Amino acid sequence: MKKTDFILKDDVELYLNNFFNVSRYEELSGSAVFKDLFDPLIFFNLFWQTHSLILLNKENPLKVLNYLLNLELNPPQLYYLLENLIISFNYSLYPQFCLKEDDPELSICLEFITYECEKLCMALFPNEIQNLLFDFSIIKKQTALIPNDLDKIKYLISVKTDYLQYININNSSLHSAFDVLCDLEVKKIKKIIKLSSYSIPVIAHPASEFAYRQGNALSVQQSDQIKKFIAGNICAIDAAQWHYVFKSEQDYFLFLDKFSDFFSQKEVDLNFELSLKPHCKTRLCPLLKYLYSHYQTTALKNNVTFLALLHNLSPFKTQTSSQIYFDLIRRGEYP
Repeated sequence: MKKTDFILKDDVELYLNNFFNVSRYEELSGSAVFKDLFDPLIFFNLFWQTHSLILLNKENPLKVLNYLLNLELNPPQLYYLLENLIISFNYSLYPQFCLKEDDPELSICLEFITYECEKLCMALFPNEIQNLLFDFSIIKKQTALIPNDLDKIKYLISVKTDYLQYININNSSLHSAFDVLCDLEVKKIKKIIKLSSYSIPVIAHPASEFAYRQGNALSVQQSDQIKKFIAGNICAIDAAQWHYVFKSEQDYFLFLDKFSDFFSQKEVDLNFELSLKPHCKTRLCPLLKYLYSHYQTTALKNNVTFLALLHNLSPFKTQTSSQIYFDLIRRGEYP
Protein backbone atom coordinates (compact mmCIF):
# COMPACT_ATOMS: atom_id res chain seq x y z
CA MET A 1 0.00 0.00 0.00
CA LYS A 2 1.04 3.57 -0.63
CA LYS A 3 2.15 5.37 2.51
CA THR A 4 0.55 8.63 3.50
CA ASP A 5 2.56 11.73 4.36
CA PHE A 6 -0.03 12.79 6.92
CA ILE A 7 1.60 14.54 9.87
CA LEU A 8 0.24 13.64 13.31
CA LYS A 9 -0.67 16.54 15.56
CA ASP A 10 0.14 16.95 19.23
CA ASP A 11 -2.66 19.35 20.14
CA VAL A 12 -6.35 18.50 19.71
CA GLU A 13 -7.15 22.20 19.23
CA LEU A 14 -5.50 22.00 15.80
CA TYR A 15 -8.27 19.66 14.66
CA LEU A 16 -11.17 21.82 15.82
CA ASN A 17 -11.36 23.80 12.60
CA ASN A 18 -14.42 22.23 10.98
CA PHE A 19 -17.90 21.18 12.08
CA PHE A 20 -17.25 17.46 11.50
CA ASN A 21 -14.34 17.41 13.94
CA VAL A 22 -16.07 19.63 16.49
CA SER A 23 -19.13 17.36 16.65
CA ARG A 24 -16.93 14.26 17.10
CA TYR A 25 -14.92 16.03 19.78
CA GLU A 26 -18.15 16.81 21.63
CA GLU A 27 -19.22 13.17 21.34
CA LEU A 28 -15.93 11.77 22.59
CA SER A 29 -15.51 14.26 25.42
CA GLY A 30 -19.08 14.86 26.56
CA SER A 31 -21.40 12.05 25.51
CA ALA A 32 -22.09 9.29 28.03
CA VAL A 33 -22.15 6.79 25.15
CA PHE A 34 -18.78 7.69 23.61
CA LYS A 35 -16.89 9.41 26.44
CA ASP A 36 -14.45 6.58 27.22
CA LEU A 37 -14.19 5.21 23.69
CA PHE A 38 -11.21 7.27 22.46
CA ASP A 39 -9.03 10.07 23.66
CA PRO A 40 -10.07 12.78 21.13
CA LEU A 41 -6.51 13.54 20.02
CA ILE A 42 -5.71 9.85 19.48
CA PHE A 43 -8.93 9.43 17.51
CA PHE A 44 -8.34 12.42 15.23
CA ASN A 45 -4.77 11.40 14.47
CA LEU A 46 -5.91 7.88 13.63
CA PHE A 47 -9.01 9.02 11.74
CA TRP A 48 -7.38 11.56 9.44
CA GLN A 49 -4.31 9.42 8.83
CA THR A 50 -6.65 6.59 7.81
CA HIS A 51 -8.80 8.94 5.73
CA SER A 52 -5.69 10.04 3.82
CA LEU A 53 -4.56 6.44 3.38
CA ILE A 54 -7.93 5.40 1.91
CA LEU A 55 -7.78 8.18 -0.68
CA LEU A 56 -4.28 7.12 -1.67
CA ASN A 57 -5.15 3.41 -1.93
CA LYS A 58 -8.80 3.45 -3.03
CA GLU A 59 -7.96 1.35 -6.09
CA ASN A 60 -6.98 -1.50 -3.74
CA PRO A 61 -10.08 -2.00 -1.57
CA LEU A 62 -9.02 -5.39 -0.17
CA LYS A 63 -5.70 -4.00 1.02
CA VAL A 64 -7.47 -1.04 2.59
CA LEU A 65 -9.93 -3.32 4.34
CA ASN A 66 -7.16 -5.60 5.59
CA TYR A 67 -5.36 -2.57 6.99
CA LEU A 68 -8.49 -1.40 8.81
CA LEU A 69 -9.30 -4.81 10.26
CA ASN A 70 -5.76 -5.18 11.60
CA LEU A 71 -5.73 -1.92 13.51
CA GLU A 72 -5.24 -2.47 17.24
CA LEU A 73 -8.77 -1.44 18.17
CA ASN A 74 -11.50 -3.17 20.11
CA PRO A 75 -14.82 -3.77 18.25
CA PRO A 76 -16.63 -0.63 19.52
CA GLN A 77 -13.63 1.52 18.57
CA LEU A 78 -13.39 -0.05 15.12
CA TYR A 79 -17.12 0.40 14.55
CA TYR A 80 -16.94 4.09 15.53
CA LEU A 81 -13.95 4.62 13.22
CA LEU A 82 -15.54 2.87 10.22
CA GLU A 83 -18.90 4.56 10.67
CA ASN A 84 -17.33 8.02 10.71
CA LEU A 85 -15.08 7.25 7.75
CA ILE A 86 -18.16 6.32 5.73
CA ILE A 87 -19.94 9.53 6.77
CA SER A 88 -16.89 11.69 5.98
CA PHE A 89 -16.80 10.37 2.41
CA ASN A 90 -20.43 11.33 1.79
CA TYR A 91 -19.90 14.03 -0.83
CA SER A 92 -23.34 15.61 -0.34
CA LEU A 93 -22.53 16.26 3.33
CA TYR A 94 -18.76 16.85 3.29
CA PRO A 95 -17.52 17.68 -0.23
CA GLN A 96 -14.40 19.24 1.27
CA PHE A 97 -13.24 15.77 2.38
CA CYS A 98 -13.59 14.14 -1.07
CA LEU A 99 -11.48 14.63 -4.18
CA LYS A 100 -14.49 14.54 -6.50
CA GLU A 101 -18.21 13.75 -6.43
CA ASP A 102 -18.29 10.68 -8.68
CA ASP A 103 -15.42 8.38 -7.79
CA PRO A 104 -16.07 4.71 -8.75
CA GLU A 105 -12.88 3.44 -7.09
CA LEU A 106 -13.70 5.15 -3.80
CA SER A 107 -17.31 3.93 -3.99
CA ILE A 108 -16.18 0.32 -4.35
CA CYS A 109 -13.73 0.71 -1.49
CA LEU A 110 -16.49 2.15 0.72
CA GLU A 111 -18.76 -0.79 -0.14
CA PHE A 112 -16.25 -3.14 1.49
CA ILE A 113 -15.90 -0.86 4.52
CA THR A 114 -19.68 -0.51 4.86
CA TYR A 115 -20.14 -4.28 4.79
CA GLU A 116 -17.71 -4.75 7.68
CA CYS A 117 -19.26 -1.83 9.56
CA GLU A 118 -22.72 -3.42 9.32
CA LYS A 119 -21.36 -6.77 10.51
CA LEU A 120 -19.84 -5.05 13.54
CA CYS A 121 -23.11 -3.22 14.19
CA MET A 122 -25.07 -6.47 14.25
CA ALA A 123 -22.53 -8.10 16.57
CA LEU A 124 -22.30 -5.14 18.96
CA PHE A 125 -25.99 -4.30 19.21
CA PRO A 126 -27.94 -7.57 18.93
CA ASN A 127 -30.68 -6.43 21.30
CA GLU A 128 -31.04 -3.04 19.67
CA ILE A 129 -31.08 -4.50 16.15
CA GLN A 130 -33.15 -7.65 16.17
CA ASN A 131 -32.90 -7.69 12.43
CA LEU A 132 -30.85 -4.94 10.82
CA LEU A 133 -32.78 -4.97 7.57
CA PHE A 134 -36.17 -4.61 9.18
CA ASP A 135 -35.55 -1.94 11.81
CA PHE A 136 -36.98 1.08 9.98
CA SER A 137 -35.23 3.67 12.16
CA ILE A 138 -31.90 2.20 11.01
CA ILE A 139 -33.10 1.93 7.40
CA LYS A 140 -34.00 5.61 7.47
CA LYS A 141 -30.55 6.58 8.79
CA GLN A 142 -28.86 4.49 6.09
CA THR A 143 -31.12 6.04 3.45
CA ALA A 144 -30.04 9.51 4.57
CA LEU A 145 -26.41 8.61 3.82
CA ILE A 146 -27.23 7.85 0.16
CA PRO A 147 -26.67 11.10 -1.78
CA ASN A 148 -28.80 10.34 -4.87
CA ASP A 149 -32.60 10.37 -4.46
CA LEU A 150 -33.23 7.71 -7.11
CA ASP A 151 -30.68 5.44 -5.41
CA LYS A 152 -32.54 6.01 -2.14
CA ILE A 153 -35.77 4.77 -3.74
CA LYS A 154 -34.01 1.70 -5.19
CA TYR A 155 -32.57 0.89 -1.78
CA LEU A 156 -35.94 1.23 -0.02
CA ILE A 157 -37.69 -0.95 -2.61
CA SER A 158 -34.94 -3.54 -2.19
CA VAL A 159 -35.24 -3.76 1.61
CA LYS A 160 -39.03 -3.83 1.42
CA THR A 161 -38.82 -6.77 -1.01
CA ASP A 162 -36.42 -8.55 1.34
CA TYR A 163 -38.84 -7.94 4.21
CA LEU A 164 -41.85 -9.34 2.35
CA GLN A 165 -39.84 -12.39 1.28
CA TYR A 166 -38.63 -12.92 4.86
CA ILE A 167 -42.06 -12.83 6.48
CA ASN A 168 -43.50 -15.17 3.85
CA ILE A 169 -40.68 -17.71 4.10
CA ASN A 170 -40.36 -17.63 7.89
CA ASN A 171 -43.95 -16.89 8.86
CA SER A 172 -42.42 -14.05 10.86
CA SER A 173 -44.28 -11.82 13.31
CA LEU A 174 -42.14 -8.78 12.56
CA HIS A 175 -43.87 -5.41 12.74
CA SER A 176 -46.34 -5.40 9.85
CA ALA A 177 -45.97 -1.65 9.32
CA PHE A 178 -42.42 -1.96 7.98
CA ASP A 179 -43.43 -2.21 4.33
CA VAL A 180 -45.92 0.65 4.79
CA LEU A 181 -43.16 2.85 6.25
CA CYS A 182 -40.96 2.02 3.26
CA ASP A 183 -43.76 3.03 0.90
CA LEU A 184 -44.24 6.32 2.74
CA GLU A 185 -40.52 7.07 2.56
CA VAL A 186 -40.46 6.30 -1.18
CA LYS A 187 -43.50 8.57 -1.67
CA LYS A 188 -41.77 11.37 0.23
CA ILE A 189 -38.59 11.10 -1.85
CA LYS A 190 -40.60 11.13 -5.09
CA LYS A 191 -42.19 14.38 -3.95
CA ILE A 192 -38.74 15.77 -3.19
CA ILE A 193 -37.55 14.84 -6.69
CA LYS A 194 -40.58 16.59 -8.16
CA LEU A 195 -39.91 19.70 -6.09
CA SER A 196 -36.34 19.83 -7.37
CA SER A 197 -37.67 21.27 -10.63
CA TYR A 198 -38.80 24.42 -8.81
CA SER A 199 -36.57 27.25 -7.72
CA ILE A 200 -37.51 28.55 -4.29
CA PRO A 201 -35.29 31.42 -3.13
CA VAL A 202 -34.14 31.58 0.46
CA ILE A 203 -33.63 34.86 2.27
CA ALA A 204 -30.59 34.32 4.48
CA HIS A 205 -28.38 36.35 6.77
CA PRO A 206 -26.51 38.88 4.56
CA ALA A 207 -23.17 37.51 5.76
CA SER A 208 -24.16 33.92 4.95
CA GLU A 209 -23.46 32.78 1.41
CA PHE A 210 -24.53 29.22 0.83
CA ALA A 211 -26.15 27.24 -1.96
CA TYR A 212 -29.85 26.57 -1.58
CA ARG A 213 -30.36 22.86 -2.19
CA GLN A 214 -33.47 22.48 -4.29
CA GLY A 215 -35.82 19.63 -3.50
CA ASN A 216 -34.84 18.96 0.09
CA ALA A 217 -36.58 19.66 3.38
CA LEU A 218 -36.38 23.44 2.71
CA SER A 219 -39.44 23.25 0.44
CA VAL A 220 -41.52 25.67 2.52
CA GLN A 221 -44.23 27.88 1.12
CA GLN A 222 -42.83 30.58 -1.15
CA SER A 223 -45.11 33.24 0.30
CA ASP A 224 -43.85 32.69 3.84
CA GLN A 225 -40.75 34.85 3.90
CA ILE A 226 -40.17 34.49 7.63
CA LYS A 227 -40.24 30.70 7.43
CA LYS A 228 -37.77 30.74 4.52
CA PHE A 229 -35.52 33.13 6.38
CA ILE A 230 -35.43 30.82 9.42
CA ALA A 231 -34.96 27.72 7.21
CA GLY A 232 -32.09 29.28 5.30
CA ASN A 233 -30.20 30.23 8.43
CA ILE A 234 -30.75 26.85 10.09
CA CYS A 235 -29.22 25.16 7.06
CA ALA A 236 -26.23 27.50 7.19
CA ILE A 237 -25.28 26.19 10.65
CA ASP A 238 -23.58 23.04 9.36
CA ALA A 239 -22.82 21.13 6.15
CA ALA A 240 -25.43 18.59 7.27
CA GLN A 241 -27.99 21.45 7.09
CA TRP A 242 -31.17 20.94 9.16
CA HIS A 243 -30.08 17.37 10.04
CA TYR A 244 -27.50 18.88 12.41
CA VAL A 245 -30.25 20.14 14.74
CA PHE A 246 -33.30 17.97 14.12
CA LYS A 247 -33.87 14.23 14.39
CA SER A 248 -36.57 14.13 11.74
CA GLU A 249 -38.11 16.20 8.98
CA GLN A 250 -41.34 16.34 10.98
CA ASP A 251 -39.49 17.99 13.90
CA TYR A 252 -37.83 20.42 11.51
CA PHE A 253 -41.15 21.53 10.02
CA LEU A 254 -42.74 21.84 13.47
CA PHE A 255 -39.91 24.16 14.53
CA LEU A 256 -40.39 26.29 11.40
CA ASP A 257 -44.15 26.49 12.00
CA LYS A 258 -43.86 27.48 15.67
CA PHE A 259 -41.13 30.08 15.29
CA SER A 260 -42.45 31.64 12.06
CA ASP A 261 -45.86 31.99 13.75
CA PHE A 262 -44.24 33.66 16.76
CA PHE A 263 -42.18 36.11 14.69
CA SER A 264 -45.20 37.00 12.52
CA GLN A 265 -47.17 37.92 15.67
CA LYS A 266 -49.54 34.94 15.43
CA GLU A 267 -50.78 33.11 18.50
CA VAL A 268 -48.53 30.12 19.23
CA ASP A 269 -49.72 26.94 20.92
CA LEU A 270 -47.01 26.18 23.50
CA ASN A 271 -48.29 22.68 24.17
CA PHE A 272 -45.54 20.81 22.31
CA GLU A 273 -42.09 19.32 22.85
CA LEU A 274 -39.17 19.02 20.45
CA SER A 275 -36.28 16.66 21.12
CA LEU A 276 -33.28 18.07 19.28
CA LYS A 277 -29.99 16.37 18.53
CA PRO A 278 -27.32 16.34 21.26
CA HIS A 279 -24.63 19.01 21.14
CA CYS A 280 -26.53 21.36 18.77
CA LYS A 281 -27.01 23.96 21.50
CA THR A 282 -23.65 25.70 21.04
CA ARG A 283 -24.50 26.75 17.49
CA LEU A 284 -28.26 26.98 17.92
CA CYS A 285 -28.19 29.62 20.69
CA PRO A 286 -26.47 32.34 18.61
CA LEU A 287 -28.93 31.67 15.77
CA LEU A 288 -31.97 31.92 18.06
CA LYS A 289 -30.65 35.17 19.49
CA TYR A 290 -30.02 36.51 15.98
CA LEU A 291 -33.53 35.56 14.78
CA TYR A 292 -35.05 37.24 17.82
CA SER A 293 -33.14 40.48 17.30
CA HIS A 294 -34.05 40.45 13.59
CA TYR A 295 -37.81 40.36 14.22
CA GLN A 296 -38.39 41.67 17.77
CA THR A 297 -37.82 44.99 19.49
CA THR A 298 -38.81 43.92 23.02
CA ALA A 299 -35.83 43.17 25.27
CA LEU A 300 -35.14 39.44 25.09
CA LYS A 301 -35.09 38.94 28.86
CA ASN A 302 -38.59 40.47 29.12
CA ASN A 303 -40.22 38.37 26.41
CA VAL A 304 -41.91 35.65 28.45
CA THR A 305 -43.56 34.03 25.41
CA PHE A 306 -40.30 33.58 23.50
CA LEU A 307 -38.51 32.10 26.52
CA ALA A 308 -41.49 29.78 27.10
CA LEU A 309 -41.26 28.74 23.44
CA LEU A 310 -37.59 27.84 23.90
CA HIS A 311 -38.43 25.89 27.06
CA ASN A 312 -40.19 23.34 24.82
CA LEU A 313 -36.88 22.51 23.06
CA SER A 314 -34.98 19.68 24.73
CA PRO A 315 -31.69 21.63 25.29
CA PHE A 316 -33.62 24.15 27.43
CA LYS A 317 -36.23 21.87 29.00
CA THR A 318 -34.68 21.72 32.48
CA GLN A 319 -33.79 25.42 32.61
CA THR A 320 -35.58 28.40 34.08
CA SER A 321 -36.34 31.44 31.92
CA SER A 322 -33.36 33.28 33.44
CA GLN A 323 -31.03 30.38 32.69
CA ILE A 324 -32.28 30.23 29.09
CA TYR A 325 -31.71 33.97 28.69
CA PHE A 326 -28.14 33.81 30.02
CA ASP A 327 -27.44 30.78 27.81
CA LEU A 328 -28.46 32.79 24.76
CA ILE A 329 -26.43 35.89 25.54
CA ARG A 330 -23.21 34.15 26.58
CA ARG A 331 -22.74 31.87 23.53
CA GLY A 332 -21.42 34.37 21.02
CA GLU A 333 -22.86 35.91 17.89
CA TYR A 334 -24.27 34.43 14.69
CA PRO A 335 -22.86 33.40 12.29
